[in-house]
Amino acid sequence: MPTLTLPNDFTSTLDVTKFNDNFYDAVNSNTSFEMINGWLDEDNMDPSGWPLVVPEQTRRGALVSGDFVAGTVNLDYFNNWFVRVDTEQGEHPAVQHPDSFLPIPGANANFYVPYDEAWVCLKWQIAWTNDSTDTGRHSGLMLFVNGVPVDSEYRTVRKTCVDKTTHEGRTKARYWSGHHLLSTSRGWHTAGIRLAADSGLTQTRIWTRGFRWLTFKKG
Repeated sequence: MPTLTLPNDFTSTLDVTKFNDNFYDAVNSNTSFEMINGWLDEDNMDPSGWPLVVPEQTRRGALVSGDFVAGTVNLDYFNNWFVRVDTEQGEHPAVQHPDSFLPIPGANANFYVPYDEAWVCLKWQIAWTNDSTDTGRHSGLMLFVNGVPVDSEYRTVRKTCVDKTTHEGRTKARYWSGHHLLSTSRGWHTAGIRLAADSGLTQTRIWTRGFRWLTFKKG
């Protein structure tokens, strides 16, 4: 864009016609403020700062967006919800019955990606325990993205190392502070942590601290 050169200046009486000419001239693009209406580019930036872009030069949400969900109560899951899950056989529950995994409130979300191409960083903090007395039976948590299980994001709790009849045994849990980076595109997406527990376990208790997503525009 060429340098802006206004045709009129005013030292005394204001001339309305000339004043308006300074604001808009459809014929001469470099002699009115109409020039800044979509014509600004790198030529109009301070050379010492280009190509650096500072926060003041971007709109909120133009490059990064995000949000979170969370929970504050204990969530109890009982074995009548997992009648088909048998972890003692050594087979992954997602292979046996992926539909047996139940979404955990406060650890699942629907979110919109506003960019054509983007990186999304998912982060979560969650703890869980169960009443297992058998090292072969466990409660498993797994990340699902758009309804599909992510094999690398699967964690389990088996028999606790403290007697479950004591206070320490009842409250001992595994804490999972995880993250996952995915490449995606514009549109609505689902992501979150789900639970599948062995049908031989009477109860699994979960504490959800939060589930977060940060979206970064590619480019």
